Amino acid sequence: MKTATASLFGASGLTGSALLTKLLNSTQFSQVTVFVRKKLNVSDAKLIQVVVDFDQMGNLSEHLSGIDTVFCCLGTTIKKAKTKQAFAAIDYQLVLDIAKQCAHAQVKHFMVISSLGANSKSKAFYSATKGRMECDIARLGLTRISVVRPSLLIGQRPEFRLAEQLSIVITSLLGFVFIGPLAKLKPIRASSVANAMFQIAVCDKYNGTGAGKNNHIEFIENDTLHRLADAAKE
Repeated sequence: MKTATASLFGASGLTGSALLTKLLNSTQFSQVTVFVRKKLNVSDAKLIQVVVDFDQMGNLSEHLSGIDTVFCCLGTTIKKAKTKQAFAAIDYQLVLDIAKQCAHAQVKHFMVISSLGANSKSKAFYSATKGRMECDIARLGLTRISVVRPSLLIGQRPEFRLAEQLSIVITSLLGFVFIGPLAKLKPIRASSVANAMFQIAVCDKYNGTGAGKNNHIEFIENDTLHRLADAAKE
């Protein structure tokens, strides 16, 4: 079986760290390049760490050329970023700049984490920002784009997030509520998103059941992420 190469942005984050472990432990990927602000305390024969100043990123073509799949797991919250402008600088502009470099390097597959409800015309700033990111990436001419749209992410974070902790409690007590049309709203573990992203990456032609597939771009909604992650456990 032919092995592939991968690059990962956001490897120190909740989803990115889980995905990195998955990639390094896999037989499908022979080389994994991570772009980080400072080196991770991770050692593996197939891991390459590239330290990058994301405020002045420069040209990453030499590191992206020949890569099969680029995973972009970057993201923050308005609360953590402090201002809407700082949030947009990461979740919109930085992600878009990385996608442009991937297009220039002719990366075969670009996968990015967006959000449930992303819509460029939304009145909610968060959803509108994610929606603009999706729209602008779609125009870059990338061969294949996978947009992952999870609901509220849950997992072990260094900082306390009240909404997330409440979500964990509600999900454990009222999990039966998230069925049928409400399944798409069910909070999802970051590790499950990572597992689903891995499954999408190793499938040459993923025909998702999310929001649909439009030529070179596919949208994978939250309920589909849950199903892909569950299938990976079987």
